[in-house]
Amino acid sequence: MFDMSRVSRENYLKTLDPKDRENYFFVAEMNGKIVGAANGRIFGRSGFSFLYGITVHPSKQRQGVGERLLRKVIAYSKQRGCHKISLNTLPVLIPALNLYLKLGFVPEAYLRKQWWKVDFIQMSKWLD
Repeated sequence: MFDMSRVSRENYLKTLDPKDRENYFFVAEMNGKIVGAANGRIFGRSGFSFLYGITVHPSKQRQGVGERLLRKVIAYSKQRGCHKISLNTLPVLIPALNLYLKLGFVPEAYLRKQWWKVDFIQMSKWLD
């Protein structure tokens, strides 16, 4: 669910350290307001990028915002020399699963009762 209390320019700026080369944050804005966000981490020089979360405000879903954010994360991970990017998602999030499949992610693991006794799917994409 999109938690508006946590998504603001100020909150994102607080978490960014210009010296931190591992964490990444991208936001999508419309009319000066954040409508989507993606954040993840590149683990040192391992070549592995993990997308912790991608979210789009409900009023802006199905308008390409999530796809643009995900493409940005993929491009950034490639630029940083990553060979793989992974994420976890819920099996019930069919639109998200379809987006990940469309952009070349494949299910790599089914994580039964992973967090809060909820099932997750780990999806990964190998980068050229």
